[in-house]
Amino acid sequence: MEATGVRRRRQASQAMRHSYAFSNLCGNVYRQGNVVFTRDGGTLFSPHRAARVSPDGGLLLTVDEGGYALLVHVPKRTVRATPAIERTFTPFNLHRTHSGHMDDITAVSWSADSAYFVTGSKDLFTVHRRTGYVPPTLGGHRSALVGAWFDRSRQLLYTVTRDGAMLVWARYEQEAAAVAAVARGKRKLAADELLATAELLATAELLATAGATDELAGAESALTMERWELHTKHLFERTHGSVSSVAHCSRAARALAAGAPSGADVAVGSELVAIGFSSGAFTLCEMPGFVQVHSLSISDEHVTTSAINGSGEWLAFGCAAHGQLIVWEWASETYVLKQQGHFASEVNALAFSAAGAVIATGGNDAKVKLWDASSGFCVVTFTEHAAPVTGLAFVPHGRAFVSSSLDGTARAFDLVRYRNFQTFATPTPAQLTCVAVDTSGEVVTAGSLDTLCVYVWSTQSAQLVEQLSGHAKPIAALAFGGGSGSLLASAAWDGTVRLWDFVATKARSDVLKHSTDVLAIAFSPDGQTLCASTLDGALTFWDVAMAEQVGMIDGRKDIAGGKRRAGQPSAQNDISGLSFRTLSFSADGELLLAAGNSKYACMYDVRNRSLLKRYQLSHNVSLDGVLDRLHSGRLTDGGDVDLIDDEDDETMRARRGKGDWALPGVKQGEHSNWTTRRAVRATSIQFAPDGTAWAAATTEGLAIYSLDEGLLFDPTALDVDVTPASIRAALHERDFVRALLMALRLHEADVLHWTFEAIPLDDIDLVARQVPQMHLARLLQHVAAEVGSSVHLAYVLRWAGALMREHSSHIQQNTGTCLASLRALQKGVQSHYDGLRRLSSNNTHMLDFLCALGPSEL
Repeated sequence: MEATGVRRRRQASQAMRHSYAFSNLCGNVYRQGNVVFTRDGGTLFSPHRAARVSPDGGLLLTVDEGGYALLVHVPKRTVRATPAIERTFTPFNLHRTHSGHMDDITAVSWSADSAYFVTGSKDLFTVHRRTGYVPPTLGGHRSALVGAWFDRSRQLLYTVTRDGAMLVWARYEQEAAAVAAVARGKRKLAADELLATAELLATAELLATAGATDELAGAESALTMERWELHTKHLFERTHGSVSSVAHCSRAARALAAGAPSGADVAVGSELVAIGFSSGAFTLCEMPGFVQVHSLSISDEHVTTSAINGSGEWLAFGCAAHGQLIVWEWASETYVLKQQGHFASEVNALAFSAAGAVIATGGNDAKVKLWDASSGFCVVTFTEHAAPVTGLAFVPHGRAFVSSSLDGTARAFDLVRYRNFQTFATPTPAQLTCVAVDTSGEVVTAGSLDTLCVYVWSTQSAQLVEQLSGHAKPIAALAFGGGSGSLLASAAWDGTVRLWDFVATKARSDVLKHSTDVLAIAFSPDGQTLCASTLDGALTFWDVAMAEQVGMIDGRKDIAGGKRRAGQPSAQNDISGLSFRTLSFSADGELLLAAGNSKYACMYDVRNRSLLKRYQLSHNVSLDGVLDRLHSGRLTDGGDVDLIDDEDDETMRARRGKGDWALPGVKQGEHSNWTTRRAVRATSIQFAPDGTAWAAATTEGLAIYSLDEGLLFDPTALDVDVTPASIRAALHERDFVRALLMALRLHEADVLHWTFEAIPLDDIDLVARQVPQMHLARLLQHVAAEVGSSVHLAYVLRWAGALMREHSSHIQQNTGTCLASLRALQKGVQSHYDGLRRLSSNNTHMLDFLCALGPSEL
């Protein structure tokens, strides 16, 4: 039985080694649509099209580019309902359709009591409605509406137009008896009743014409007719350009968000309004006095969306032209968040640092960005290149990395000072397509697109040491390997891989021939095996010592999937032309990741040459190649409806580009067709050095997949006695070690939480000493989570110190297993330290003053 249990655990461990799950998407913080804060203001949602959070903050309603809506439960991050496209248990049902506008609706807002909602559109009118109510139409706008909303008391209505005008409408009520009297012709209106608007008269005339005298008589005592009149009109400065976005937050909502009771006396008429302009500036105003509180220029393109958090302290802005998302604290004039990815261009290359904490990416925008692997935020951006970045490689010590570009240069960047400290240039103009650094970090190599050569530089002097030639077509990839790490492999479109040895006394230049173009290569960690991807979708394995082929995988069917809208509408997907464009070995050399022009990334078992798992890189149906079946109802004589450009919005024009038409054959930024739809694919893929994660440069950005240890479940460690009741019984008997182990085996977060806190402070060292090593990583992960959420900070830190002391040798030997938990623990402790440091520094003088006071003065 014991051998069976060990074998099961080994099989479960092997199965979990490739159970990677999607964890983060970097570089895609904002694309289009509106951004929205949660009620507490601590979370910001950035959808692909539109989103709204329910007043209690529990539900999120999102609409994507295809017009499909999702109702998401925010605390659980689960989808509650979707539209009834097909049979589901909780579909959306259409309740009512309101009409009245003659053009696209651009603004919708509810009143505070949910009795009315106002809509604005491009036809310059504003309409508000409720059930059984004939809505008035408010004219007088000279351009399309950008925003419209009620104040907290529903006595004022604000509308903002694109030409920079803000109109304030006041609400007046009139009893329906006066209108009914007009319809019956009993008497004329008095002088003060002549203020009734044409909407009221038209309503009364319609009822009278229909002979609805009984309805009028019954409504006289209950129905209150209302009219809206233009109260004031304000104009923004013309220097800012046209209005592109608007957001508002009432003072009453800010008071409630700050913790004031619901019945508190607050000025409900005070509104905080943020206006974004096409010039990239924004203005913060307080209404109804139209007092400009703050103004700032945040971008050189128009501000697509604006949002204000519940307390009114933070302002969020999105710029679709740059893919930029900004959260600004206007009182202190500081950035809370400022992120921008390779939005307008594709990510071409990525590389992990030696510790796996930093990921470098390079894109067609000629920028190199560094990302924090744990938080997913961009740390720094380098803009020294003048053309698209094509390759990245970290120096083995991890304190620098090298990039290649089509501008003909390779540049070395320092991660300590964040500067470009070395530039490697070619003797003649050349476009560099790839870069590699040897294991010593002393040699930098790059392959060219036009000169068909491999350039070799010295890292220290930046001098060109050697120029290798022999390929007949452009060079696609470079990689260092071999037993000493000095063997350079170069792959080219001529169907060959050449091996160059810089250290051997006898010059070596082996040629590994393939049947078609070679697109990517990768060395195993021991440097003895080389894998090459070719244009026919095959993966070929070579023994570099003997220069012999040792295996091959046909991956065309593995990578196949997803229909192209421009392809033939056949039932079977076309697999011709599918191939892997990027490869990466795991740290132990047993796994191989491969991806290319497909929505799938394939993970292979190197020893058995078999497919282990396919990972779908994107589920965004707006990308070409994601759907396995196309909707035949969207095919017309002019082609696919989705490929016909019917957008005339300023935001969409800016997102598509400046209008520069590309030459025939150009794919990036091509506008010769009606519209262009981005296709899903991966241009680069790589394992993290510790094997706990891998990243892929996809069409949507940098996708990170990691081993989700919180989802791991080992049923072999359970029996019928491991229950919450038995855990409570063990705690009652003061058998804390057994209770903690049962909680770790049960793997329930709530049970582990109250078991963890039930252990007395004096027994922590003893319990920590007896924790088995197989459960140490799980317990460290829980301690790291408790540091960030628990109010018993000293208690949790006592646990962290005890585990470090008792299991220090095991942690050092298994750094890869415990690294993620240790980083999270360090991050939580650093956050508490920064908070205490700021608190103490802000109150230094106050503490000195209190210490100087005598007992009687206190």
